Amino acid sequence: MTRAGVTITGHVIHPPTGTLPTAGQTRCAFILAPGSGTAPNGTTYTTPDFTQDATPNPPMVFVGQGVAGGGIPGATVEYDGYLGLIGPVPNRHFDFYPFLGFASTTTSLSALPGTYNSLLYHLSPTAKYLTVATNSVETFDANGACTSSSGCLTTGDALTVNSNGYLDSTHPPVIVNGSGSQTPLRIGNDAVAHMIIGQLNGATVPLVVRTGHVSPPLSVDDESGIALLAKSTTVSSGDIDGGYVGADSNFRYTATLLKGPIGTFINPTTAAAESGFGLSYGLPSPGLVGVGDTQHNTGFAIASGGLFAIFINGTENGGVVASSSNADTTGAPYFGIGAQISK
Repeated sequence: MTRAGVTITGHVIHPPTGTLPTAGQTRCAFILAPGSGTAPNGTTYTTPDFTQDATPNPPMVFVGQGVAGGGIPGATVEYDGYLGLIGPVPNRHFDFYPFLGFASTTTSLSALPGTYNSLLYHLSPTAKYLTVATNSVETFDANGACTSSSGCLTTGDALTVNSNGYLDSTHPPVIVNGSGSQTPLRIGNDAVAHMIIGQLNGATVPLVVRTGHVSPPLSVDDESGIALLAKSTTVSSGDIDGGYVGADSNFRYTATLLKGPIGTFINPTTAAAESGFGLSYGLPSPGLVGVGDTQHNTGFAIASGGLFAIFINGTENGGVVASSSNADTTGAPYFGIGAQISK
């Protein structure tokens, strides 16, 4: 696997027997065995042996029909700031980083035009890892430009194809705006939004990843995040029923069971039910589904081609796992993306 400036070499194995409740789930899941590589500063970068760790939270990928999701190896992040003042980032370890990949994608802008519901989840390390989840309704034209009555949040300048097989948009907007000690220091707007146009079960499903750019003292725009888009077409109760599995903002692997107006989060390692929520269909934007949990927190959900995304402005399923949090971490908002594994 690769990350910017780092290539990690290793192998993948199925989770140990008993990690997941069924043999079928185990066959379709893979964890990354210990790997090593060279970091940009020349030091050796290694990933742990999660099969031997007494308290593992491994990077695990669930492979389905046309899509794979889960987590890739994370990292420990900390930066004292330029001259100790500009862009400091508190220490925090991440067991893994959420991942989603399509078996089929396209770079043809001809597949993109239309109106979409989008769900976004962004994080700013310089704002003490403050997170924001929100939604927008956006229309893309044949030139890759985005328009919206309330302002486009996923992309900025018109999308262009890059040499890596996906599309880029410069100057995407920021949505993380803290207060008090969490107010992020912004110098410039130099991030890039990367769009992958997934082709899944006959649907076009754009996925947008915002990558921050930090080069103090000239540029500090460290906000990063993910957005899933689904065509704005009518979804009725029962249309998206089924079981979904993927990774979430708690840095856990979570399954979701939908049946009509009822949704339940399920721990995929034990099959035990966790938080519950209700679904409200028929909102003004076709395809956007309202969500309300048992604690009266609200949010939205979308689905397309067998992918399901949800955010709730509350703490779900016990919150962020302790090994991927620090003293500033909060469990809200909650965000998750899952691929359908059962109907």
